[in-house]
Amino acid sequence: MNTIRKSIYRSFSAILVIMLCLSILTPIASAVPGSHYIHSFSANMTAGNNGNVTVWFNIVGTDTMDRIGSTRIEILENGRIVHTYFHTSTAGMMGSNRVFHAGNITYQGVIGRQYSAQVTFLAGRDGGSDTRNMRTGTVTARR
Repeated sequence: MNTIRKSIYRSFSAILVIMLCLSILTPIASAVPGSHYIHSFSANMTAGNNGNVTVWFNIVGTDTMDRIGSTRIEILENGRIVHTYFHTSTAGMMGSNRVFHAGNITYQGVIGRQYSAQVTFLAGRDGGSDTRNMRTGTVTARR
């Protein structure tokens, strides 16, 4: 009986290890077809307290990039632009000499109103670059 129990535990452990390995190998964001500079990117928006909404973004290059990150983030309230952040005037939106860049921007919204964001991504090196856009889901600003 003890040998059967050990065999079941070993089989179960092996299945868990295989599942863990497969989940690690599954990419979080899909590869960008046709880009020599951008491997993947993603963005989302979350609602914090006191009306704050935060845009989270990340981008992965195909190699070490001279420039990588977000060049522009537009905050939309019910589909209309209410504020725009640019990398030239907002710290943390762009990085340099790296493969990966992530950041976040917090906007002071109005409690009860709905917000989303349009994020423009950029990765470039040696004078060439590529850009992509992504719109986040909508969140409602809360207390």
